[in-house]
Amino acid sequence: MKICFITYTVFSHGGTQRISSTIAKELSKEHEIHLLLTSKRKEGNPYNINEEDFKIDYYELSLFRKVIRNAVTWIATKGFFTGKRADWYSKMMFLPKQNRFLKKFIQSNKFDLVVGFDVAGSLWIGSIKESVGVPMIGRIQASYDHFFGAPDRGSWKHEEVFGSTLPKLNKVVVLSKDDEREFSEKLNINTRFIYNAHNLGYKKITKLNNKKFVALGRCTHHKGFDIVVEAFNIFARDNKDWNLEIVGDGPLKPLLEQKINSYNLADRITLLPFSDQVEDRFSDADVFVFSSRFEGFGIVQVEALSCGLPIIASDIPITKELLKDRGIAEFYENENPDDLARAMHTIISQDLKEMSNRALAYSKEFTSDKVAAKYNQLFKDVAGK
Repeated sequence: MKICFITYTVFSHGGTQRISSTIAKELSKEHEIHLLLTSKRKEGNPYNINEEDFKIDYYELSLFRKVIRNAVTWIATKGFFTGKRADWYSKMMFLPKQNRFLKKFIQSNKFDLVVGFDVAGSLWIGSIKESVGVPMIGRIQASYDHFFGAPDRGSWKHEEVFGSTLPKLNKVVVLSKDDEREFSEKLNINTRFIYNAHNLGYKKITKLNNKKFVALGRCTHHKGFDIVVEAFNIFARDNKDWNLEIVGDGPLKPLLEQKINSYNLADRITLLPFSDQVEDRFSDADVFVFSSRFEGFGIVQVEALSCGLPIIASDIPITKELLKDRGIAEFYENENPDDLARAMHTIISQDLKEMSNRALAYSKEFTSDKVAAKYNQLFKDVAGK
């Protein structure tokens, strides 16, 4: 088949960039994959895209149009695009010139299938679906709660916007069973859940000999590293052997440094800069701490499992769906540092070697070839090929 992926970019770090690159590379073994990227910005090639394997085109908005787009998004967070005004959002976000380009691009290339691999791409193809006779699939990379759960979320009050456009698509991929149900029941979107894939090669496995917790990700509020530091401060009062390592950069990193210094834990908590060599960090640790306040999937969970790490996880829906009752994780009440400290004590008293073996075995359900096979079957079903 001739398939077009529409997404922001594959040439920078990020969860969507990683999974779109992974799936595109796997499916290019069987199909002709085109990439339509909406940003020309490149930050290297972190996911090793061989540009000779793909036809890559770009459609980047002008600075003026980006300002308009951001303004429309802000207006949407105030609840303006509801009721009969819900359809106005697509008309203001995707102006006729932009839609004419996309229609011509799809028709001239004679694609068998078009895939919006992020929300913006999904909304864009949804806005022209009724005028283009090509099967189309969208993809939502975050959870229902992540999008709509609170005023500080990026898509606050966008429910009717999503509900007026995305149901036009043949199918929309979401990242969990819980979201498959929520988006379907609440917004009438034809959903299919497919978990994210990891592409680590099982070359570096923890030896469980360092007595170290590790947390990894962007230093932002929703990742919850502030809770991890507070919990470790409580844990460290009774435990003098274990240490904590936090890997990542972001706006809250100075706050973490202040907390660590105020607790006099600089000798036991290490802050490291972002690294794309996640296997090195995971294999050097003994337990992974997944502290997100909310999350669509959290690929780092699966990457940690693939390095043999048992997990301490906040009890949000996706962690319970992935990890519960598998003997590989200890849960704590979300945003509760006292309960996280308890979980730290509990997990280090368990048989970490046995948990590690189970983690490794389970992680193989998320390898790139297995996840790509699910996308491949979905694409064939929708395209009728």
